[in-house]
Amino acid sequence: MTNLAVVVVGASAGGVEALRAIVAGLPADLDAAVLVVLHIPPTGPSALPRILDRAGPLPARHAVDGESLLPQRIYVAPRRAVAVVLSGSRDDGTAGAAVVAGRGGRVLVQDPDDALHPSMPRSAIEYVAVHRTGTAAALGPAVAEAVRELADDAAPEDDPSTDDDLLARETAMADMQDLTTADLSADPAGLACPSCHGALFLLPGEPDPRYRCWVGHAWSPQSLLEEQGAAFEGALWMALRSLEEKISLARRLDAAAQRRGRSAAAGRFRQVGDEATHAAHLIRALIRRLGGLDVPSIDGERAS
Repeated sequence: MTNLAVVVVGASAGGVEALRAIVAGLPADLDAAVLVVLHIPPTGPSALPRILDRAGPLPARHAVDGESLLPQRIYVAPRRAVAVVLSGSRDDGTAGAAVVAGRGGRVLVQDPDDALHPSMPRSAIEYVAVHRTGTAAALGPAVAEAVRELADDAAPEDDPSTDDDLLARETAMADMQDLTTADLSADPAGLACPSCHGALFLLPGEPDPRYRCWVGHAWSPQSLLEEQGAAFEGALWMALRSLEEKISLARRLDAAAQRRGRSAAAGRFRQVGDEATHAAHLIRALIRRLGGLDVPSIDGERAS
């Protein structure tokens, strides 16, 4: 069918209940194909087509490679997939590749030596059960071969008995009410989320470890370290500014006390200023070590 309108809907945690609400409001004569992608845990069932089929007037099922899209149908992305991780910074893509591998898909990764930025390929190779690595030029034929392999594999069977459990958990995630560690399938990590400062939980599965907070912020090990480093450096700068203000105030109070002939008070203020100056020197040196920065002192001098 030519010129077919397509509606694409993507969701993650809390998405099942939201998808049910959307599907319930779709008309039976919708002149479009609805494509749905939902991120679910690698150990969870793929019960979404059955859930959406019951939710509204349009029939829903897993999409089949090569089939023609029809209007008034809902197509859910199936489990079998091929993930390709190419050149890039940090560890982006590792968690998604792990989900694909954990659900029977294939993961292909560019050889880090062939990548302009090797961090992403290296992370995937370290944490994921990679099926093949190769140069970017070699991955094209490898994708075709992986697709043929998936076509020969038997599709995993869905477990209808888990539909209600999956829906109940996704509904709780959508409402953000009465969530427990069981709902998150995670254990407390003893760390704080850099974004909202809430508690972080360890997520099960690969890559290990991964973290998520109640709000939904997700962190890989590398991204969490980088955010913690940025927060730490920011805290150091804040402490340095506070110390510089303390030094400035102590000097003013020292001078004022001397003008009034209060030598004892002037000495106390001078000691406070000296202690703050020493602490500021230590923090300034630490900031330089962390970022290689030439940090000026309160007098505008460059600390050596």
